[in-house]
Amino acid sequence: MRRAAKILAWLLGGLVGIVALAAVALAFFDWNMLRSTVNERASTASGRDVRIEGSLDVDLWSWTPEVVAEDVTFANADWAAEEDMVRIERVYLKVRLLPIFAGRLEVEELRLDKPQIRLQRRDDDANWDIGGDTASEVAVDIAAPTEREDFPVLKQVAVEDATIHFQDSAMQDPIEVTLSSLRIDAGGFEAPVALSAEGRYQEQDFSLEAHGASFARFREAGVPYDLTLDARIGATHFTANGVLDEPVKLAGVDARVTLEGDTLVELFDLLALPLPESPPYALKGRLTREGARWALTGFEGRLGESDLNGDIAVETDRERPLIAADLRSQSFRVEDIDGFWAGEEDGGAAEETETPDDEHILPDEPFSLPKLRRMDAKLSFEGRAVRSGALELKDIATELTLEDGLLTMTPLELGLAEGRIAADLRLDGRSEIPEMAGDVRIEGLDINALMVLLGEENAASGLLQGRLELAMRGRSLRELGAGANGEGALVMSGGTIENLLLELIALDLQEAAGQWLTGDNSRVDVLCLAMPTQIESGRFQAMPWILDTTDALVTIDGYVDLGSEQINVELEPHPKDFSLFNYLTSIEITGNLATREVTTNPLEAAGKVALKALAAPLMPLFSGEIEEDAEAQSVPCDSLRQSLETAMEEGELDVEQAKAAAQRDEEQGSAEPANGADDDAPTPNETAPAPAPLDAATVRRVQSALVDEGFDIQVDGIMGPATAGALADFQRREDLQSDGRPTADTLRQLGVEEPQQE
Repeated sequence: MRRAAKILAWLLGGLVGIVALAAVALAFFDWNMLRSTVNERASTASGRDVRIEGSLDVDLWSWTPEVVAEDVTFANADWAAEEDMVRIERVYLKVRLLPIFAGRLEVEELRLDKPQIRLQRRDDDANWDIGGDTASEVAVDIAAPTEREDFPVLKQVAVEDATIHFQDSAMQDPIEVTLSSLRIDAGGFEAPVALSAEGRYQEQDFSLEAHGASFARFREAGVPYDLTLDARIGATHFTANGVLDEPVKLAGVDARVTLEGDTLVELFDLLALPLPESPPYALKGRLTREGARWALTGFEGRLGESDLNGDIAVETDRERPLIAADLRSQSFRVEDIDGFWAGEEDGGAAEETETPDDEHILPDEPFSLPKLRRMDAKLSFEGRAVRSGALELKDIATELTLEDGLLTMTPLELGLAEGRIAADLRLDGRSEIPEMAGDVRIEGLDINALMVLLGEENAASGLLQGRLELAMRGRSLRELGAGANGEGALVMSGGTIENLLLELIALDLQEAAGQWLTGDNSRVDVLCLAMPTQIESGRFQAMPWILDTTDALVTIDGYVDLGSEQINVELEPHPKDFSLFNYLTSIEITGNLATREVTTNPLEAAGKVALKALAAPLMPLFSGEIEEDAEAQSVPCDSLRQSLETAMEEGELDVEQAKAAAQRDEEQGSAEPANGADDDAPTPNETAPAPAPLDAATVRRVQSALVDEGFDIQVDGIMGPATAGALADFQRREDLQSDGRPTADTLRQLGVEEPQQE
C-alpha cells in the first residue's frame, strides 16, 4: 500500500514536472519558427494568401492569452488592381478564455497600428467576398458575423493611422478615408459601449461619437438595440437617437434624426444619392428603415430660403433609386432647387463658358440633365407662397412624376396676380435632345398686379383670361426657343389703362407731352384686349393683337422669332378723338431682341401733321366720323373670347375666323329682342346710338361744367381723351352709362343745353 502511494506520488510529480517544463518551454519558445506554419494554416482557412512577414509572439500561459504580429498582409482577389487587400503594420490581440466556455468570443484588447485597407467592387463581384470552402466560410463568419449572437464582445479597441480606399466601377472617383484614431470602450459584457473616431473623409475633416447599450443587449436576438450618434463630415452634421432591430445588418432603424449642411451635393459622395448643388439645408424628423426602404416621416426642414415639411422615402433595391415624397411649404424659392436640372454632372466643377454673345439674349449653354436619368421620383407638393425672382406664386399644388428621365407635372395649379393658372407640363430628358411641352390655362389674372411685378404700379387694371399650348425641343435655352411650336390667346374684357401709355402708343404727342409735364395719369376704359398668337419653329406670330379702348383702337401685327432673335412688329393706331398731333402713322419695332429699333415714316408723319394743322379749325366738326370709323373696327370682346377659347379647344386658332364668328354672334344676339320688349328699344347686346358730334363751343361749355364739378382739364373746345375720361368719371358718379360720350342724359346732368340738330 505504501509502495503504491509512492508510485502514485512519483507519477504525479513527473506529470507536474512535465507541465512545468512545457510551460517554461512555451514561455521561452521562439514562435517565429512556426510563422510559416501559421501563414499556411491561415491561408488555407481563409482561401487567400495570409502572411506575417514581421515577428510573431504568443503568450498562451494566461487566462487572457496575447498575440503580437508585425507586418501582416491579406491578399486581394485575383481580379483586383492591388496585390494586398489589407496590410497592417502591427496587430496586438488579447482575448479572454473563460467566456469561450459560455459560447462567446470576448476580446479584452485589440490594437491595430497603421492598417491599410483597399476595398474594390466591380459589377457583382467584391474583393471582400471570400467564399470558397467550408474553412473559409467559417473564417468569414468569425471575422464578420451576420447574426447578433455570433458577434464578438469588444471591450477595448484602438486603431491608429488607418487608411481606407474604396473603388466602385459605378463611381467616377474612389472614396478615400483616413482614420487618425478610432476607439471602442466597454467596461464589460453588461456595460454600455462608447465609440469615437476622427480623421478625414474625401479631403474633409470628420468626427464620430456614438453611445450604445451593452454587448449583452447587442447580442440578444429580437431585442431592439439603443444607440445615439453624432457625426460630422465637413459642413455636414448628422445626429440620431433611436433603436435598431438588427444592428449587425443596420435593419429595423427607428430614430429621431437631424441633418444639416452647406449643400446637398455632399450627400452624393456620402450616400451615393444623385442630389444636386444647393444652398445650405437643415432638417429633422423620424428615420426608419424596412428592408431597402428608408423613410423620413414628419420632417421639418429648410433649403436655402425655403421651408419644407412632410414625408419622404427612398427605395434603393431598384435599377434606379425611387424617391417618394409628400411635401408642403409655407414659403418656397424656386432658385433653391435650380441644381436639380442645372450644373455639372456629379457636382464637378463647371467647365469654362464661352464668351457672352452680345447679339443674343438666350444662352446657348447646353443643359445638363444626367441626374434626371439616375433616379425616379413620385412627389406631391403644396406651397402657400412660391417665389421665382420677383415673381411670387400663391397656393401652388402639383403632382410630379419622374421615371427614367421623363418628368411630368400634372396638374400644376397656382395663384398669380390674384388669378389662377393651371398647367400640365412635361420634360423628357431620356434622349440627348431634351423635349418640353406644356398646356397652360389662365383665369382672372389682375393686369395691375402683373404690372407691379414689372415695376409699374397702378398702370392698368383688368382681368386676363387665356391659354397657351407649347412644345419645344433643344439642347439649350436658345435651341428650345428656336424649336418652339404651339398656339395661345390672352384676352381681357373690361378694365382700364393709364392714358399716358395709350397716348404714347397712339403717338398723341400733344396730350402725352402735357401729361409728362403735369403728371396727369388719367385712365381710359379698355373695351377689349385680345392677343391670339401662333408659334411655329420659334416664331411667335401675332394674328393680330387688338387693344380697343374708348380713346383708340390699336392693332399689333408681326412676329418675334426666338430662333434668329429677330423682331418685326407693327402697331397701327386708330384714334377715336382728334388732336393736332394725333397722326395716324404706324409704329414699327424691328431689329433683334438685344438691340431693338422703334421707327415711324417721317415723311408720312410730317405730311399728316401739316394737313391736320391746316384742317384743325374744321376737324372738330368731323370728330364724329373719326369716332364712327374707329367704332367700326371695334370687336365684341366677350364673343371674341368665347370664339378664341372654342378655337383653342378644337386646336385651330384663327383670329380672323374667331373675330367673324364673334361679330355674327353679336349681330344675332342684337336681332332677337326679348319677349314683350319694344322692338324699337335697344337690347342688352345692342350698342346705343352714338350722340351727335358737338361743336367747339358746346365742348367748351361741357369742359367748363366739368371743371366746376372738380375735374382738372383744359377748356380748349377739343373733345380729347382727357375730356372723355372726365366725362366717364362724372357718369359713374351720377350712375349714368360710363362710356365717356356726351349723351343727352349726361348733358342734362351737367346743365349744358344740347345743341340743335339740323
